[in-house]
Amino acid sequence: MNLKRFFYSVLAVFVAYEGLGYLINTVLLNECYVELEQLWRKDMDHYMWVMFLSDFILINFLVLFYSRWSKSFTIWSGLLFGLLAGVMVSTVSSINQWVIYPLSNHILVLWVLFGLIQFAISGLILGLIYKPRKFERY
Repeated sequence: MNLKRFFYSVLAVFVAYEGLGYLINTVLLNECYVELEQLWRKDMDHYMWVMFLSDFILINFLVLFYSRWSKSFTIWSGLLFGLLAGVMVSTVSSINQWVIYPLSNHILVLWVLFGLIQFAISGLILGLIYKPRKFERY
C-alpha cells in the first residue's frame, strides 16, 4: 500500500465529503429541515465532533477498501466505487431513518440523491488521487 497516497487520499476525500455535506445540509436542504427541528437534540452542536470523527473513520475505511480491492485505480473506478459505497452507506441509512422517524418521502428522496452525489464525488476524488506503487503486488 502506498501510505503517502493513502494519507493524501483520506485527507482530500474527508475535506471534500465534509464540504459537500455542509453544502447539501446547510445550504441546499436548509428549508426542508424545518419539519425535522422537533426531532433534533437541543444541544446538537455540542455533539458535532462525534459526527466528524465517525465520518473520518468512514473515509479511512473507504480509502482502505478502495486501495486493497480496486483493480484499475482510475477516475471511473473511483466513481463506481463511490456510487456503490453511497448505496451501501447513505441509501441504506436514509431509508432506515425514514422508517424510524416520521420523515416525509420528499426528505428521503433528497437524502438518497444527495448522498449518492456526495459519495460519487468523493469516489471520483479518490480515483484521481490514490495510485498504488508500480512494484506492488497483491
